[in-house]
Amino acid sequence: MEQRIKAGEVVPAFYLPDARGQVVSRQQYRGHSNLLIIFLPEMGPASMNYLRALSRDASSWARDETALVIVKASVEDLAPLAGDLTISLLADVEGKVHARYLPDETAGGWFATDRWGELYAQGHVSSASELPPPAELRGWLEFIACECGG
Repeated sequence: MEQRIKAGEVVPAFYLPDARGQVVSRQQYRGHSNLLIIFLPEMGPASMNYLRALSRDASSWARDETALVIVKASVEDLAPLAGDLTISLLADVEGKVHARYLPDETAGGWFATDRWGELYAQGHVSSASELPPPAELRGWLEFIACECGG
């Protein structure tokens, strides 16, 4: 499967609303130690369990380590989900950002970038159960921080 973004490239910019309707851009996180972008394949019990586990793990991360989860849902659909989470949920109703990041016919995936948005690692999945455990993603963030001297 051909990747849309290759390691070493800067991931594309995006502007998406969060669960409160506030527009969030990838550029807002420039200068943070690193950024994890996750495209959730679907909404269901497995996805909700994953979001809770990721949120618990992310609550122990450094202040400038961030996870953004992008979902093909409306802001109204996200609002009830976001209440207790320490991660940001972003609405990509039309799937336009999804299409810029992921190969055709790919349901979801994850991208780990450095402070400038340069891609270090990525993975593609067909269901939420295939997403890496939060501890593995945290390991990528720690690796990137070491590589970048942060």
